[in-house]
Amino acid sequence: MLPRVSMRWLLPEERLTVGADGALVCLFHDPDVGRDTIAALEALTAHTDSGSPIVVLGLPDGQEMGAAGEVSALSGSPAHAAAIAAAMAAPADVVLISAACRVPANWLTRLRAAAMSGDTVATSTPLTSAGGAATVAAHGQPDPDGVVAAVALRSYPRVQIGGPDCLYVRRRTIDLIGGLPNVGTDAAALRGLAAALCTSATAAGLVNVVDDDLYVTAEPAGDALAGLPAAVARMAALDRDDESSPLARARALSDAALGGLKVTIDARSLTSAVGGTQRYTLELLLALARHTDAAVRAVVAHDLSAGARDALVDADVELVDYERAAAGIDRTHVVHRPQQAFSADDLNLLRLLGRRLVVTHQDLIAFHNPTYHPSADAWEQYRRVTRNALTVADRVVVFSEHSLSEVLAEDLVAADRSDVIGAALAPRPAPAATVPAGAPVGRDFILCLGADYRHKNRLFALRLVRELRARHGWAGLLVLAGGHVPHGSSAAEERELMAADPSLLDAVVDLGVVDDAGRAWLMAHARAVAVPSVVEGFGLVPLEAAEAGVPCLFAAQTSLAEVVAPSLATFIPWDPVPSAAAVMPLMTDGAARREHLAELRAGAEAWSWERLAGQLIATYESALRAPYRAASAHAWQELERERYLATLHDEYQDLLGHISGRIALASDEGFLTTREQQGLLRVGARPRLARTVLSPLSLLGSIRAPRP
Repeated sequence: MLPRVSMRWLLPEERLTVGADGALVCLFHDPDVGRDTIAALEALTAHTDSGSPIVVLGLPDGQEMGAAGEVSALSGSPAHAAAIAAAMAAPADVVLISAACRVPANWLTRLRAAAMSGDTVATSTPLTSAGGAATVAAHGQPDPDGVVAAVALRSYPRVQIGGPDCLYVRRRTIDLIGGLPNVGTDAAALRGLAAALCTSATAAGLVNVVDDDLYVTAEPAGDALAGLPAAVARMAALDRDDESSPLARARALSDAALGGLKVTIDARSLTSAVGGTQRYTLELLLALARHTDAAVRAVVAHDLSAGARDALVDADVELVDYERAAAGIDRTHVVHRPQQAFSADDLNLLRLLGRRLVVTHQDLIAFHNPTYHPSADAWEQYRRVTRNALTVADRVVVFSEHSLSEVLAEDLVAADRSDVIGAALAPRPAPAATVPAGAPVGRDFILCLGADYRHKNRLFALRLVRELRARHGWAGLLVLAGGHVPHGSSAAEERELMAADPSLLDAVVDLGVVDDAGRAWLMAHARAVAVPSVVEGFGLVPLEAAEAGVPCLFAAQTSLAEVVAPSLATFIPWDPVPSAAAVMPLMTDGAARREHLAELRAGAEAWSWERLAGQLIATYESALRAPYRAASAHAWQELERERYLATLHDEYQDLLGHISGRIALASDEGFLTTREQQGLLRVGARPRLARTVLSPLSLLGSIRAPRP
């Protein structure tokens, strides 16, 4: 409990003694309700060394304050203005503090350290819970100062206007600007006094700083800009509104520490489609909600799958539809897109959702491969968007060391702005299994999951099954389960291979896209799961195979060699003959299959969402702590330009469609003169005249031109 204090009047002839590391503390009394000067004085007395005398300013003559006890404060009134002026002229630093403030332990030492952090520092201001440019919220923490100090960067951000609730002023600053401005000694004068001091110091070549490791609680002070001159208010507004400033970073860190980290996840991929991205996004959201204290919000599409919606609602994840997000909502500390950005619009939406951006870049497959795009222009546009996305991102997450080496090789992101964080599968009740249409019930089969992108290498799976059947007498089938993509598909080559070898026609079943229930049945009944991919960003299928208790067939290369032990690999890239020999022992029950499954399960257990969720939170916190990068502003401008170019391209295509089949009336050589064109326009505007004049021309236009 803080001590009660008593006060005495400061005598006109009295001179104050200030310690070598102390300062004259001037507490501005405020008689308004909620401005308890006694409580402020108690906190100051408890937490201020005796070498720093405390003077209460603005107290009317004859007003009694406090109870009996040691005299620890001096009071000055208008009648003692000379004594106050003499005290303020003492060769010491001065602290101006509002009665709204409650200072914590060791406050003056830290505030002084900030003021002394540079030769040109004029004043220092703490972070406060109310008013001023450094406002953050206390959120009911029992020790908000300790919480803030634990996360502080101690960067001492520069500001234009310090205060108004608490301002440390160096004596050299007072001497340089010719003394403290005479604006009065009551509480209402404090804001103007702080502003006048800071603007005068700035004009003299000094700077004002915020002590970002000191948090002072204060009663709400209303509009911090009210009553200030227009020019000064504009300077203070810059401190408040500039989100690229070190002060904004300090405020965000403090707010997240005091009130909890708030994260938005771009979950628009959670539609009826089933794939690795959808599984990862859902698992990530549930893991954050389950294993962290972060407040998690998900932006979802209008066709969010029912299963995903139910799971997220049960986990208390806030759901926001795209339309509401685009209309403008409160931004969280961080927004995370758990997959590549495919357009400028993807990123422009993220800018509305969070103050710091984290992007998970799963792989560079589409970045490297032009055949995965409808045109060369579309591929180049995707590459530009990718570069800009990874430039504007405050942190970039990749799934594996292989993926990290790829983005570093392309100079897409710096190593110190990247984090390698994999994925996992959380234990959950087995989904209801339904036999997919066309599934080979009662037959052994190898399952190959995934769309028919060329890098998925389904051709090798076909060749492998051919070898297993021809050389090893295996009578099973290959089941392909995945969509058929419009660009970069291997479907034509698959058909050619099967046409050249009719034995494959009876060995391959292509189910196309299957839903979760169908996928569950296939995993439960497969003899093995094949992952013949040439490259993977991570690869959840080996973890799914371990979960289902079936062998996983893969080559120990790219990210797959990091997901499970390379010793488990059976594919020799990309020779089906030795690969089939290595696979065959796993297709029958025996020691080889049991050992493979045991090692596969042990490797999968290393991928835990509890650990990965902690790593993601650390990444989000790193994004908050990261300094502003000027390059990101340019990249955002490039994204706006990219969006504009995309709009122009669409309009151009619409125009081409509109004039398709129509003959231009003029060319560079000139078919018709300007007057002739005007004449035709006038004829065409009169239907009766047009039928008479233009009918012969229509007849001529219907005659097929002779071949040259």
